[in-house]
Amino acid sequence: MKKNLLVLLFYISIFIQFVSAGDTPVISSQHKVKILKVNTEDFPDAIFVEFTVTDKSGNFVPNLKLSDFNLKDNSRTKYGCNRLLQDLQDLTLPVDVVFLIDNSGSMGSYQKKVSEAMPQLIDKLKDFGDIRAGLLRFGQAEQLCPAYAYKEVFQNKFFFSLNDSLEYKMFIENVWCENEQSGSYEPYHEVLNWAAKQDLGYRQNAQKVFIMLGDEPIDCMDNNGCYSKYSPQIKQLDVANTLTEYGIQTFVIQNIENFLYTDCSSIKDDYDIIVSSTGGLLGNIMDNDYNNIVTQISNKIKGRYIMRYCLDSADVANFCDDVSRIVTVEYKDESGETAIGNANYRAVETANIVRNAETQALDSKVVKPNLDIPIYIEVERNGNIVDSVMLYYKNNGETEFHKTIIICSVRDMAGTVHFDFTIPGALVDNEYISYYVEAYTHLEYDEIESYKTKVSSPPYYINDFAWNIAVEPNTPPIIKKVITTPASPCGMLKVYANVSDTTKSVESVTLRYRVSGTPAEYVDVEMTKVPSSDTKYVGQINGSAFVDKSVEYYILAKDNYGMVGRYGTAEVPFIISPDQIASTSMLNPMDIVIKSLNDVSLGCEPMTEQDTIAAYYHSVCDSTETEFMAAKGTWNKYKNELRLTVYGMSSGDVKDGYAEDENVRLCLLKGGNDYKLDNADITYSSTAGSKTLGNVVIGVKESRLSFETTEGVAVDTLNFGKVDLTTSKTVKVRNTGCEDLLLFKAEMEGVNIIRKDNLNIDSLVVKPSEALELNFEYVPVEDETAMLCLHANTQEHKHYLPLKGEMLRRSACSGLSVTKVKKEDSWTISLNINNKDEGNIDVSLRSSCQESNKILWSKSYSGAGVADDINIKNEGEYVLAVYKGDELCEHLIKIK
Repeated sequence: MKKNLLVLLFYISIFIQFVSAGDTPVISSQHKVKILKVNTEDFPDAIFVEFTVTDKSGNFVPNLKLSDFNLKDNSRTKYGCNRLLQDLQDLTLPVDVVFLIDNSGSMGSYQKKVSEAMPQLIDKLKDFGDIRAGLLRFGQAEQLCPAYAYKEVFQNKFFFSLNDSLEYKMFIENVWCENEQSGSYEPYHEVLNWAAKQDLGYRQNAQKVFIMLGDEPIDCMDNNGCYSKYSPQIKQLDVANTLTEYGIQTFVIQNIENFLYTDCSSIKDDYDIIVSSTGGLLGNIMDNDYNNIVTQISNKIKGRYIMRYCLDSADVANFCDDVSRIVTVEYKDESGETAIGNANYRAVETANIVRNAETQALDSKVVKPNLDIPIYIEVERNGNIVDSVMLYYKNNGETEFHKTIIICSVRDMAGTVHFDFTIPGALVDNEYISYYVEAYTHLEYDEIESYKTKVSSPPYYINDFAWNIAVEPNTPPIIKKVITTPASPCGMLKVYANVSDTTKSVESVTLRYRVSGTPAEYVDVEMTKVPSSDTKYVGQINGSAFVDKSVEYYILAKDNYGMVGRYGTAEVPFIISPDQIASTSMLNPMDIVIKSLNDVSLGCEPMTEQDTIAAYYHSVCDSTETEFMAAKGTWNKYKNELRLTVYGMSSGDVKDGYAEDENVRLCLLKGGNDYKLDNADITYSSTAGSKTLGNVVIGVKESRLSFETTEGVAVDTLNFGKVDLTTSKTVKVRNTGCEDLLLFKAEMEGVNIIRKDNLNIDSLVVKPSEALELNFEYVPVEDETAMLCLHANTQEHKHYLPLKGEMLRRSACSGLSVTKVKKEDSWTISLNINNKDEGNIDVSLRSSCQESNKILWSKSYSGAGVADDINIKNEGEYVLAVYKGDELCEHLIKIK
């Protein structure tokens, strides 16, 4: 190892783990530095120190810089890791925010206020992090237990990026606006406790933030009644411990003056421990606006820092696993005074839970009903003291896990602690048993409670995939005959598996993979059924991401009972070696010889010497996607044949050969267009050689039409007030085939049709080379594509013409035409208004931001027509206002 002096790398980030790591004395400063955690998992390559800085009032101090800090390890000043500086200089860590919303009827107006305040929160956070948001709603009409909360999912997504304008719009319009205000039961503590334990798809190293909104005190009567049937009453301290354990910064916005029952404490008392222990805050939902709350939330999120440093060879040489070290963070404030925080740490591995061979065998065995099931657990201590081991178990007819402490049975000389427990036979009376294990440990040298850590088995997604034990007559899904194919030239590697279930149908099959030897979480890929098989499933891995690296994977199959079958596990995955990934092979090329090219035709036009035959991978016929092209050749009139040599159809060391559904497709390139040739799919043959195709033709009965011209005409009257801007289109459709074209009907999809001139088509015949003119008027929609759809020859045979949508928010002006042209560093807005009565018109331009109504440009006009250009330099949204007397219409212009 080189003895470099490695430099301190510091990046301001947002990271949430609430683990107190020691005292934080302050020397000659009114500020305080509190170290939350020392992470030594990557020792000695990197050590992470997580901490906060607060002022004399206890407020978090955000936006500090590298020069504000000094860091020492065992009194030696550290300067970080030079080799990582370039990699991390642009790194920002993610924030995943979950809104937990009370659905009771009284919450409607407050939800609107929060949605209006969200852009402010995003603006304050987006400069230093990638923010995503998700929504959980709770509160049912009756006191049904324990339903807790409901995940709002749109297009299979729970989290939406709030930095991305499209995803932000989807979250507000399709998720947030779907939220209902109904019901009257508000189990706030239970919801926080439940939600903290859910795997909601957080990103690795994301700062996890809860923002709960409600307007009632804790429903303490039912806290003591309804939920006590399922679990003991949940106390605020228990909820705070759960949130702290799962590392979730929690903000509560409530009506802090509200009282529901005389025997309940005030709302403020209900949440003091929760918000203080997680570093959150309590806001008043009755405030006129949420600017102050938003500012406080953003400052608290920004107030968390991470320092990263490395140990040099001298540090490592003097390091002893049995001796703790001290890390010190020094902050020098504006007055020159210094605040110091320090903590002990020790570079040891975390404890590890291992199930013995007999318990692991239960994953694939079937047990008899009503018999006890022994569970044997081993905890490898790795220098830790085991405080407790918890077993969670239930049958699939129960909604909540039973929880019990497992008693230590023996401790061996290697430091492994053995535990055993028996799941009572009285519960073994349903289709299967689910269980998982958690162990709580702390370092031997440190006895303080807050240094306790948790490990679990299974280690990934325990809320979704616990260990399962099948109970007769049920059996787990069986996964076998798993094969992997080499990555094709398009970069996709495929994994095939045969999945069957003898007692129930297969509900889902999931492939989970990651780069071998990395701590990254597994990536989930839904495996889909191969059309030609009832039991064969396939999933794809993008091989280009793993150049020169192995991939490890395992497969989970779930049946309709919820029983899970496994092929490998997260701890013991299968490996795909680099020689199967993302390389185009020159082995076993296939020669394709096409004879009788006089029979290759398009419609009634025969193939000529200028035309080309091309072979594409993955059934793609699109000349613009040249990366998919395997080969291209032209007709040789002397040999009366066309020959293509297609490479990459096979890779070395793949014993199962290429997948049966992989093929190349022959396409005719004629006049700049691609046309698929019928009966011309070529599948791989393991024997190198040639394949001859004769009489390759394209069916002349296929309907052929082209959209020749489109034109947009603005409505020619200027109406003021809130009216929709309609667009008129004229489309000419020509039959380019050799036979009559029968049009059944024409329709618009994705828009609101105002008038449908000539769209009422009923079995209209268009002769070859003839054209049909269609006129119609519609209301376009922002960022959506309207589709003109023509049904030809059969009801199922459709031809589409995309029509780009535009949108006018606020008041729209008919008779107003606005076009945008991008220059080198600005945009030119061309304005045209048809002013028939020749009255005076005043036009102005301002930003659409609510904070600013400053007029950026204005001008007055008179006469029958208005035409002018406006130059805009900055991106954004602008409002073009047109005044005529006391009447006003506005047009929204997006510059991006």
